[in-house]
Amino acid sequence: MQYPEAVKRLEAAGFKHRFSTKGPKQIRNGVVVSIVKRQDPAGGATVPNGTNLKLFFQ
Repeated sequence: MQYPEAVKRLEAAGFKHRFSTKGPKQIRNGVVVSIVKRQDPAGGATVPNGTNLKLFFQ
């Protein structure tokens, strides 16, 4: 899975954040997404700023 698709899936899952787009790390079976800034803490998932999400896809 490529990075833009990963971000779209996160947003579809209710994560309302701005994701870092500079040099996401491709890992085995997935991608690491870094959250830069929380846009809407009230709606969607609450994740601290600077969190790296490791996304694994089958």
